[in-house]
Amino acid sequence: MLPKYRIVLSAILTIILAAALLGVGGFDQRLSGSEGHSLERTAAQTKGVVQVFVDGVWVGGFTSSALGRLPPMQFDPPDGAAQISGWSLGDALLLLVSARQLKAETRLTVVSQRQKRSMLFTWGQVNEGSNSILLRKREDGALDLFANLPQLDRSEQQLLGVDRIELTTPKVEIND
Repeated sequence: MLPKYRIVLSAILTIILAAALLGVGGFDQRLSGSEGHSLERTAAQTKGVVQVFVDGVWVGGFTSSALGRLPPMQFDPPDGAAQISGWSLGDALLLLVSARQLKAETRLTVVSQRQKRSMLFTWGQVNEGSNSILLRKREDGALDLFANLPQLDRSEQQLLGVDRIELTTPKVEIND
């Protein structure tokens, strides 16, 4: 074989090999990028899963069975209704989110698609010992939220069928 043909053949094989490697790399990135979205979709379709987002990024989800390893808590509603028991919302969030990420002013938006309603708290409210914000398991496996906070009316104290919690930390602006 002439040297000129060997050089051309080597160049063609190098180009084919480079294209194959670039193609596999792009395919791998597409797979890893869609994995998070498919997990999020699966969580949304699973009954009783509460999805947790931190500053718009999905960090995971939890169910009542995952909360079973947390210590149970209870409170007596102020109007003399039956005692409510469940798990602390703060403890549940700490299963997925580091305490270092949470500031007193971090906003927690707890959403129920079922009720088409949400409740807004701060991490400071959730973490304060005198406040009771609990998640309670329903018979169908979904989780309800009960909040015993002085500023809430009785009608505002519960959220049925919680399916999403969004944590947002306000950005601190520094003026020179």
